[in-house]
Amino acid sequence: IIDHAVDQALNEARSAAAWPAQSRLRALEAARLRRLVREWLECERARDAFRVDATETARDVDIGGIRLSVRLDRVDLLRDGTRALIDYKTGAVARASWLGPRPDEPQLPLYFATADEPVTALVFARVKRGIDMGFTGYGVLAGNVPGVIPIESDTRRRGPAYASWDELGAEWESSTATLASDLASCGPRLNPKQGAQTCATCDLQGLCRIGAGAVTDDSQTDTV
Repeated sequence: IIDHAVDQALNEARSAAAWPAQSRLRALEAARLRRLVREWLECERARDAFRVDATETARDVDIGGIRLSVRLDRVDLLRDGTRALIDYKTGAVARASWLGPRPDEPQLPLYFATADEPVTALVFARVKRGIDMGFTGYGVLAGNVPGVIPIESDTRRRGPAYASWDELGAEWESSTATLASDLASCGPRLNPKQGAQTCATCDLQGLCRIGAGAVTDDSQTDTV
């Protein structure tokens, strides 16, 4: 099954990658992917019962006065009939990036806020060989997905305190709606979340108003 899936994926990517069908590079990539998928399936195997309910599902949502097209990597149906929302990553991840009024990684909180079905876990799936391969995230219960814990039991987390999953979910609904509303209103105030650090890594400086003496009156609404 793994061999078939890898061959199918490489065939689909052949034109974009300009790989000859029998090239040495393709053979090396196939071997790498087979090892990666096999190791990843061992992570899946350690989970409680679940079923993949949807993958790469696109839909349009309305939030905070704007309409967005969103696409989630994966939705799992858990034993209790609720859903886990899963976002695949191959680099560093931190579940704390979902927290606070301006989350660094708003995709899963946005999907949570607009979901039609009960959601009881938000999950990063880190597909990278080595000790960091696996799941991390927040959920109602510990144990449904390895590495996913209740927010109230995260003793290593810094920042705002949350008493329960319901409280965390309420903030996701509020923060995503506020971000969308601020974006829709196009207010004049620019307020990079990490200040100069944000500006140093931004590649849109030619379009940014900060360098042109933008209005930064604290009475205005944050929009960036």
